[in-house]
Amino acid sequence: MPWQVAAPFFFFVLHACLFRAWLIDDAGISFAYARNLAHGCGLVSQCGVAPVEGFSNPLWTFLLAPLFIHAPMDPTPLIKGVSLLLVLGTFLLVNSIGRLLAGSSWWSKPFTLVVLTFLSINTSFVAWTTSGLENPLYAFFSALYGFFTVKYASDDTARHGRVAVWAGCSAAALALTRPDGVIFFAAFPLALAIRMLNVPSPWRREARGLAAFLAAASLPLAVYLVFRMSYFGDYYPNTYYAKRGPTAKDLLQFLMLSKHYTDNALELLHSVFSRYTGPILLLFLAASLRLLLVRRKTAPAVFLLPALACSWAIYCLLPGDWMAEYRFATPFLVFFPIVLLAMVADILDTPRLSLRSRKIGFFVVAIAFLAQSAVEYIPRSLRFARNPTVPFELVTRKYAVRFNNYAQELHLQDASLLCPDLGGTLYFSQLRIYDLSGLCDRALAPLINSRSAAFSTYVLTDLRPTFIHTHDIWSVRSGLFRDPRFKTLYAVIQEQPSELAGKLGHKGIFSGDYVRKDALNSEEDLERLRRRLLEDPLESTPGTKGPLPFPRG
Repeated sequence: MPWQVAAPFFFFVLHACLFRAWLIDDAGISFAYARNLAHGCGLVSQCGVAPVEGFSNPLWTFLLAPLFIHAPMDPTPLIKGVSLLLVLGTFLLVNSIGRLLAGSSWWSKPFTLVVLTFLSINTSFVAWTTSGLENPLYAFFSALYGFFTVKYASDDTARHGRVAVWAGCSAAALALTRPDGVIFFAAFPLALAIRMLNVPSPWRREARGLAAFLAAASLPLAVYLVFRMSYFGDYYPNTYYAKRGPTAKDLLQFLMLSKHYTDNALELLHSVFSRYTGPILLLFLAASLRLLLVRRKTAPAVFLLPALACSWAIYCLLPGDWMAEYRFATPFLVFFPIVLLAMVADILDTPRLSLRSRKIGFFVVAIAFLAQSAVEYIPRSLRFARNPTVPFELVTRKYAVRFNNYAQELHLQDASLLCPDLGGTLYFSQLRIYDLSGLCDRALAPLINSRSAAFSTYVLTDLRPTFIHTHDIWSVRSGLFRDPRFKTLYAVIQEQPSELAGKLGHKGIFSGDYVRKDALNSEEDLERLRRRLLEDPLESTPGTKGPLPFPRG
């Protein structure tokens, strides 16, 4: 392994150790689907239920499935290992991109070292590529796509159908890793257009390359769409209805650069450059125009501008994310430092400057870039490590184990639970799980966004879960506390007023655990549940009191 890759990867591993065994709970949804697929139950959230596409990362789920055939009870070591391998692959690809951009030039090795050091200290990149979600796979295919795009557009000896096919396969992999990855389909054609504008080239050769790319990119996606329709009965994943994905109206407003999207763009840059966002943005735009407009053998970095623009558009178009540290920005964080530092090297790489001056100039810029990044990210990483976003193991204990215990205390054989936190719950629960957030329930997905009484009616009359847990915004959105039938049918195990609901101006909204009254034989049963809760408090948070043990057996 080249030293300019090994050293940053070592720092990446050290940085990742800061977050210890943390996995985001949402990743557990993919774990549950992958495990059920591996054990012959199909692509389902729980064995025996109807197929509903409650995940939005099919390629990540399929990749994990074989690994769960003999997976241990605690999936954390397995997931962390796969993530590290994918990040290492990403780093090696970035090194290859650096060689394509720099060739044998003086800035080849320092370029790769600076880009990868930036990624290894970036809180967002490190946290989310080790979170259990699809981000490490997304980063890997982003780098692979960038590599084949630059290779095809910049190297005359490599401009043939095979490279275009590999670029198309990478684009398809991005779209199957996350649905918003389909936007990258536009980057390769735009790179070819830039190539033709700057370097005369036979249009038929470019047309053949474009056709090869589009065929290779479209075919895997078409196959999966046919599979989705035949297996799940819909052209869209159920997560699209539950989360309200981008619409044509959103795209139009984005193209018109409405304030919401320009604010998102500036926020993303601010996450990288903090208070220097304005000057850096102006310099970056000026350098981009220089690369696009100067009529000469174009610097290869220009061919990554479309991929960078697509990654920026993805972040801006996606709905606001409640999770911390820019979860949707992973491809942007891969492309941005590559393009930025390649532009710096291109500006310095002029005959008017001696080789010594070029190296000194690049060294000064690199040190300033990394020093600013370290000042920005070290406090953010420490804060995130102290208070990580919804840990998988915490949800496992609070909902899977807690409600398993409730059911055992009442000697229930076919109990069910409605709750909004699904990862650890689906993975470890022995109950039938109904999804309050709608991700894994085809009927609940549209109802949770309707804000009508239809949601509570469906829950109370059709689902009739044995237990219900709800909190904060889910207590508001479900409408259960506005429905008089809820208090009639369910007894309180424990509850407290929802602080978030109170801040939003909603009165009489609670967070808590509830049990159907017809599951209780006597008042003593309810008291036993309350005593069990007091005997087994589950309010510890990883990062403050140490990791929580996983259930055994």
